[in-house]
Amino acid sequence: MKFNLQLLIAFFGSLFGFILMSYMVQAEHLVAFDRVVIDRVQGLEAEGLTAAMKFLTYIGSLKFIVILTIPIFLFLFYVLKYRLGNPCFPVCCIYYTDFEQVAETVFSSRPSGL
Repeated sequence: MKFNLQLLIAFFGSLFGFILMSYMVQAEHLVAFDRVVIDRVQGLEAEGLTAAMKFLTYIGSLKFIVILTIPIFLFLFYVLKYRLGNPCFPVCCIYYTDFEQVAETVFSSRPSGL
């Protein structure tokens, strides 16, 4: 019974926090806070760090993953004769492609509030 009470408290606490945050975003109470954070982060901008982040973004892109998957698939199949792993690669590529497209759709359509 105690576990259910804790779960109920956590649920309603989270719900209250979400409602409060939604109200603050809608009423634009967080714009000043956002501006402070954005200014601090942009103040830390550096050429080398920007190049490193662009590289990390590229190696996480769908294009790079697909290009990398094909040689790995061929290497495992023909050189190492690893036949059990073969169904995993196409399934992972399809899943990754779908997940990336869904995430891109969801996160690119949200309002920025600024």
